[in-house]
Amino acid sequence: MRAILGIILLPLLFISCQKASVPTPEEVLQKAVQAHGGEAAFEAVKLFSFDKKTSSYDSLGEPKKTVEQSFEYDFKKGTWAVGWKENNQKHQLTRDALGLSLRVNDTLKTLSEPDKKGFESLLNGGLFVYWQPYKLSRELPKNATVSPDTLMNTPVWAVSFQFPNSSDQWVWYFDQNSGVFLGNRVWHNNRYSLILNQSWLAYQGLKLPQERVSYRVNTANEILYKQADYVYSSEK
Repeated sequence: MRAILGIILLPLLFISCQKASVPTPEEVLQKAVQAHGGEAAFEAVKLFSFDKKTSSYDSLGEPKKTVEQSFEYDFKKGTWAVGWKENNQKHQLTRDALGLSLRVNDTLKTLSEPDKKGFESLLNGGLFVYWQPYKLSRELPKNATVSPDTLMNTPVWAVSFQFPNSSDQWVWYFDQNSGVFLGNRVWHNNRYSLILNQSWLAYQGLKLPQERVSYRVNTANEILYKQADYVYSSEK
């Protein structure tokens, strides 16, 4: 009787252990933050600046456009800025205590409401995309879930979520062993994009992406074609 009972209970115990071994989204993010330098290191940064080069491609792999931008976030002063060149003109976008301003060749420009919305998104996006996984650990939606998966032949924890008031559906991938943030997938404008972190740079004790590649993929994360390359650099 005991032998039969043991046979019945063992599979249940195995299933229970499997379920218990899956971490919560918060635990995955906590480990990831540690893998990238730790919460204290992220919070110790007062001035965060980097250069970003974006090269985009069409579905045939032909280059479409290259954009070079310089971002600077002064957390102490509360000043965010990004500069770039467009049509041989120097653009400097700044957000500070006085609001949002754009100068083109040092001439202050009047911004419409749609302009302001787009430029706010540029500044917010520059910090959110690059200041990871710390930012996500602070803003993780309550609907987040975790499941085991494989990315680039690496066992990962896939953290799935959707931000409030947004139709975009996100999946972020973290190495199960190291906790390192390997990439993310997003359902946006009726298509899937997979962005992979290819290499890393050291920044004031932090491990941040140096090269990232964006691919158009299907639901199985099979690559259809490359969409863009992102290269980051910083002297600090």
